[in-house]
Amino acid sequence: MKKWSLRFRLTLATAIIITAIAVMLTLVSMYQTSFVAVQTASAVNVDDDFYAVEESVGVYGIADESISAAASMDDTLMEEYNADTAPVLGGYPSSTYSDGYTLPSSVAIVVQQFNETNLFFMCFIIGAGIIITWFALGRALKPVRDLSDKITGISENDLDVRITDFEAGDEINRLAHSFNHMLERLEGAFEAQKGFASAAAHELKTPLATIKASLDVLEIGDAPQVQEYERAAEVTRKQTERMIALVDDLFQVSMSQYDFKDSVNLAELVQDALQEQKPQIEDKKISVYLYDHTKNLLTGNAGMLSHAIGNVISNAVKYNKDKGTVSIHINQNEHDYTIKVSDTGIGIPEDQREKVFEAFYRIDSSRSRKVGGAGMGLAITKKMVDAHGGSVVILEGEDGGTSVKITLPKI
Repeated sequence: MKKWSLRFRLTLATAIIITAIAVMLTLVSMYQTSFVAVQTASAVNVDDDFYAVEESVGVYGIADESISAAASMDDTLMEEYNADTAPVLGGYPSSTYSDGYTLPSSVAIVVQQFNETNLFFMCFIIGAGIIITWFALGRALKPVRDLSDKITGISENDLDVRITDFEAGDEINRLAHSFNHMLERLEGAFEAQKGFASAAAHELKTPLATIKASLDVLEIGDAPQVQEYERAAEVTRKQTERMIALVDDLFQVSMSQYDFKDSVNLAELVQDALQEQKPQIEDKKISVYLYDHTKNLLTGNAGMLSHAIGNVISNAVKYNKDKGTVSIHINQNEHDYTIKVSDTGIGIPEDQREKVFEAFYRIDSSRSRKVGGAGMGLAITKKMVDAHGGSVVILEGEDGGTSVKITLPKI
């Protein structure tokens, strides 16, 4: 079943209101007219009785024959009117009231004509009101139809189009402005998606090209040595591990449904992450300091938080200098928990501290490739912290290093 249009629904609602008001006013008017007619006729009858008394003593000198003739004429007029209208209107039964009082025929005719006129104008006003409302709403809603037509003409390939030549009133203009704002966000999302897909393809293409080059080397030689096979196998293994890590990162970013019912000990998550980084920590002789000031467990998703915190600690170790330090402070207050990871590494320029949360973004591509990774770590951290309703920011650390502060609300 097709839904009624907004124009029809508004017209129907207005018609109901107009009809209710018109019927109420008509009924009140008809009742008031009948009431006034009864009161007036009663007063006239009292005067007629007074005139009859005066006539009996000859005060006015009006002949009985004249009064009788007038009364006879009034009765004749009533009979003729009822003869003409009774087939249509059914006579005038309302001229006789519950108290037994009967209106004079001439007054009853006037009352009935007045009521008929009231009913006619009531119907006319209702009909005219509905018609005027229909056309007025059509004109009032025309800007909405025009805006709808312009919006319909915008496809996924025209997200750079904006509705700029639209002036139709405050409400419609605000709607057009809101739609333009939505287009800006959609355009940004589409561009980010394209950039993400391009970067992902590039990251996958690099290890595949490396593997292909190793195989080509083996194919060129007439009799490759065992060492060459071993070298090719080692390259293939490393590049395969790199692609697996990248696919895992992409999977983490694409997840949309999570469970936040785990009781999480943040200090344990940090210790687990440090244990995973133990070989790199020992190789670079980095000193690690952990300060835990929490007393309660955090409610959240343990796997997500482990991944998020692990990425931050991994960066603090990878981009730190030899014999540097990593300080980790875990605190809680009335409303949230904070994990602050500070290192003495190379630091992040202030103008790039927001960009590092973008997928595949690298401050120095050559440096990032040397230490490994695809530039997805902080992007994943931000997504997972945001999913908990928290925030992650990068601050300037001591000795030119970096401090990453994660804030998680108590759930």
